[in-house]
Amino acid sequence: MTVLTGVIGVIIVFITLQDVMLTTLSIRTSGPITKVLTRAVGELRHLVRTTVRSQWFAHHVMRFFGLLSLIMTIVVWFALIWTGFTFLFSWQDDAVISDTDGRPANIGELIYFTGFCLFTVGMGDLRPNPKYKIFEILTTVCSGVGYLLVSVASTYVFMAVQAAAASRVFASKLSWMGGTPNDILICSWNGESFDGLENLLSGQVRRLCHEAQKHKVFPVLFNNHNLEIMSFAPPRIAALDETLTILFWAIPPEKRPDHLTLASIRNGVTLYLEAFNRQHAVRRNVMPPPLPDLDALRRFGIPVRSNEEFAEIMRQNEALTLRRIKLRALVESTSREWADVLQWKMDFIAGLKGGLGSDAMVKAMTDDEAFLETVREEEEEEAESPL
Repeated sequence: MTVLTGVIGVIIVFITLQDVMLTTLSIRTSGPITKVLTRAVGELRHLVRTTVRSQWFAHHVMRFFGLLSLIMTIVVWFALIWTGFTFLFSWQDDAVISDTDGRPANIGELIYFTGFCLFTVGMGDLRPNPKYKIFEILTTVCSGVGYLLVSVASTYVFMAVQAAAASRVFASKLSWMGGTPNDILICSWNGESFDGLENLLSGQVRRLCHEAQKHKVFPVLFNNHNLEIMSFAPPRIAALDETLTILFWAIPPEKRPDHLTLASIRNGVTLYLEAFNRQHAVRRNVMPPPLPDLDALRRFGIPVRSNEEFAEIMRQNEALTLRRIKLRALVESTSREWADVLQWKMDFIAGLKGGLGSDAMVKAMTDDEAFLETVREEEEEEAESPL
């Protein structure tokens, strides 16, 4: 073997450890290897979504992609560390010798030796050549790195699973607000203003920022797929942002909730989109989603601009158009359609559209023990979550 072998080993180990540290310990970004793997799984999911004819089958396959992304990341870390240290032990032909007859280890035995140094305490029937103290030290370093990697990887998996569970809870909380943009506004309209909505939104600011930060720390979350649209965060966050778009650009200023609350929620969604854009590039063929249906709001007596005036405002606002393209890209990257943002309804919304007033609905919901028990359980889970 040559010095080049050792240099290659050092480079592989250094790059892998850097990726592990950035991914598991950094609160701003993930490592380059993790980014590539996350995007690769995202591309695979897009391929399944666009080529598999059976949507039922596609959705059931894609629900495993979040787990696949997590497992691939851990496996690649271990494989690269194993490979890197194998190259390092190959630096000298007799760096590792047999414990019985002292002969130099061949390449297969070097791979075996590196493996049990990483994952076990003993050294089996092979040992570093005492003639080279550097390889005895390297054996100790290899064992330490293996222990560190196992500890960090197991903790990362646990935290990622906790983050995924917390994301489902957050999406469920948004769903209880109404689910779709129009339903959120209809539920919160009391005939004069959106006073109830202001309280609901102010309670979601912290949770939304928390959700955005979790997706920065755990980019594999963007590869999760949920069969239950009620507890799937991307469509619900897109619905929340569309609600804000209607409030900002279609509702008269005097009827809107507090501007600071709306701006805080808007900034929280922006953080979430930034986390998404770090991992996934927006495809060029993504078009702006259709404009919100203001006619449905008018039927409930909510004052809104005319369709023509609203369409003109949206057409002239290029920044808003780009934002809505990113929202659609977010939803479609999770193998959902924009229709999941607009058309999904909860059962109590149907009751509202049948004539149940907003105040009566709130009372009915708060009198429902099952509903209250669900809320209490979600609050307890959020409080216990380390994220």
